[in-house]
Amino acid sequence: MKNTLLRSLTSVAVLSVLAGLGGCVIIASNDDAHIHTAFDIGKGVTGNGDIVREGRQLAAADALEVNGPISVQVRMGAVNSLEVEADSNLLPLVKTEVRDGVLKLRLDGSVSNSRALRVIYTTTSLREITVNGSGSVDAAALQNETLAVSVNASGSVRLEGAGNNLDLRSRGSGSIDASGYRPQRANVKMSASGAITLGQINAAQLSAEIRGSGSFKASGNVRQLTASLHGSGSADLRGLTAESAELFSYGSGSISAAVTRSLEAQAVSSGSIKVYGNPQQSKVSGRNVQILG
Repeated sequence: MKNTLLRSLTSVAVLSVLAGLGGCVIIASNDDAHIHTAFDIGKGVTGNGDIVREGRQLAAADALEVNGPISVQVRMGAVNSLEVEADSNLLPLVKTEVRDGVLKLRLDGSVSNSRALRVIYTTTSLREITVNGSGSVDAAALQNETLAVSVNASGSVRLEGAGNNLDLRSRGSGSIDASGYRPQRANVKMSASGAITLGQINAAQLSAEIRGSGSFKASGNVRQLTASLHGSGSADLRGLTAESAELFSYGSGSISAAVTRSLEAQAVSSGSIKVYGNPQQSKVSGRNVQILG
């Protein structure tokens, strides 16, 4: 009797504390109380190790949006198709839908799988890639008039191919590796601590705006280069040669680039700009601007 009373009093005390914290409680029996709270959420469904691949119907889509920890492989092909690879008990949790021409991928709840969830997406054209969260996209053999890529949080995107206009945006700690992509024009915008890489480009124009501590790297040749830093970020463009360049550092960030014809450079505060080559015309302000020849 005394033990039963003690257990009851203990349960009441625990319930009182949990109620104050907003918990949810389930009692299985008087003798064996099992308490489940909101703090148990997040463990997710564990994959059973039985890896299967499932084909799914797909409406026309030329844009991709990845939400959550899903790995996507993009292929170019004559027809659109979609395959999902995961533990058999997790397949129903991988949601795929097309809305307004955008293929949206997400997980219905939290999962703990034995290997990364993988989606193989074959498309005839692709104009936009968006990654929200920790997902990843690997896209090869792209041929685009215009391609826009946005990575939010810690996701990653890798690109191979060529196109006319490339727009890259990073918000968070994620990365975009476009070292295998050849655009005619590229526009880069970054905030926070992400990383973006462009390879051996041969372009008419390259524009980069970096806010925060992000890093941008590019190589190749461009006719017109514009780069501005706001914060502690960096633009490593030593492997890039520009005919004309406008370079601005408004914080503690650093820019390095090679310029041959026309240069305008301004370093405010503790930021630094290093220019390689001997530009024919130059307009420079700030003590931390160096023309190294």
